[in-house]
Amino acid sequence: MTLTPLFPIVLIGLLHWLVPSFVPPTLPFGVRIPRDRADAPVIAVWRRRYRYGTALVTIAVVAGMLGLHDHVWVGPVAVGANLLAGMVLYLVARRPSPIAGSPR
Repeated sequence: MTLTPLFPIVLIGLLHWLVPSFVPPTLPFGVRIPRDRADAPVIAVWRRRYRYGTALVTIAVVAGMLGLHDHVWVGPVAVGANLLAGMVLYLVARRPSPIAGSPR
């Protein structure tokens, strides 16, 4: 197996990883916060959790593709799984905290 089919998976994982860097600091994960709370520890915790999650998902999908590389359906399923997992991770990070200012 060549490594060419892994390129879209790694690219999607990289883009998921970079999503928090693309938004303004007052809008992490699509939630508007006051400018003075932009560097609150809880935001850094959720950004780190989101990035660890995207890395784990990408590694798991790549491992699955390497293990099942002889099946035709593996590529589209892997891309779909990576996109879906990234969206779920983003939505989980976006949820409001039950106690404002503390990690969930």
